[in-house]
Amino acid sequence: MAATSRATAGTGTGPSSGHGWTPGRPAEGFPRRPAGPLAGLPRCAVAAARRSVPVNLPDCGIGRRRAGRRRALPLYSPFAPVPTTMQAPTRHSHNVQGIVCLTAALVFLTISDAIIKWLSPVYALHEITLLRAVIALALVLVFVQFTGGPSTLRTRRPLLHLFRGLLLVLANMFFFLGLSVMPLAEVVALFFTAPLFICLLARPILGEVVGLPRWMAIAVGMFGVVVMVEPGGAGFTWAAVLPVLAALTYSVMVMVTRRLGMVDSASTLAFYIHVAFILVSILSGLLIGNGRFNVFGQVTLDFLLRAWVWPSFTDFQLLLACGAAVAAGSYLLSQSYRIAQASVVAPFEYTGLPFAVVVGYLVWGDLPGTRDIIGSLLIIGSGLLVVYFESRMARPSMKHREP
Repeated sequence: MAATSRATAGTGTGPSSGHGWTPGRPAEGFPRRPAGPLAGLPRCAVAAARRSVPVNLPDCGIGRRRAGRRRALPLYSPFAPVPTTMQAPTRHSHNVQGIVCLTAALVFLTISDAIIKWLSPVYALHEITLLRAVIALALVLVFVQFTGGPSTLRTRRPLLHLFRGLLLVLANMFFFLGLSVMPLAEVVALFFTAPLFICLLARPILGEVVGLPRWMAIAVGMFGVVVMVEPGGAGFTWAAVLPVLAALTYSVMVMVTRRLGMVDSASTLAFYIHVAFILVSILSGLLIGNGRFNVFGQVTLDFLLRAWVWPSFTDFQLLLACGAAVAAGSYLLSQSYRIAQASVVAPFEYTGLPFAVVVGYLVWGDLPGTRDIIGSLLIIGSGLLVVYFESRMARPSMKHREP
């Protein structure tokens, strides 16, 4: 977060810093051999410490003695720490920016989900997925050209990337099949069980410890799912299980992402995701794209197995908007967690539910019932509890890292 400065080229004297001393030479007006805690430090570092000014340590000769040439280091050295009154507004502003990015991402992703639900009675799921992925991939490639070029897409783990992409393809398939027959808000609420599944899988896959408070939060969230789905009740439908399966598959994908995210860039992750969508959609089109298996007369299977049809001009515009919304939403979602503290941003993911309620009501006239509201509150509350416990566990380690 601190700014960085470039070391002056060469090994002679550099430009004056404006504080009465010149990098590369001893500062004037100070004793040659300081006593006390400053003893043994380079002279220009002593000058900086006494006058509380920024200093670039390589220009003091430290870098030349060790590496033979100057290297750029953070502008604010340990001898002149940034006051806390300067750090707080910066951290706060970054958190605000992260919240804004996340909120905008959820708006874009809700629009994308609504477009797919709107087109589901006419087009096959794999046809919509293919066109959306092609558009999103094109936008990602354009973005990459301005942020480092194609070399940023290189990876040593292409198969693991494709496996991650297949997991997300399955998660999307379950999600959108449920969306074809269920209200948008209900599907989104059931999908919010993903943080609970992530906690469940963290122990066997990542070896992370899941304490009693998080187990309690998981139990509350799962009870919320039971309230919404109402298994065995008069209103129960097997389609309600699909968003929960989507959340489970998505959680496994997150486990893979945690490993890949340590070695590859966000652009690489996005690139291989869209490549996986394109490959699976093309293969599905070749196998079932003529509609010969669409003989069941069931809405969800019809959405999956129907024949491809050429989109009308209006629908093609909707598909363009869908691809653009996915590309923008994915980027903003990654950006929000990159620039802000996760414990601050994560609770705002649940603002996606009111967005889904508003869009569902405006487009289809859907309003959540009493059981849906109670179940949604239980699921959201359990997710917020998980975020709260995570932030409390992370707080001591953050204190140890602070100077």
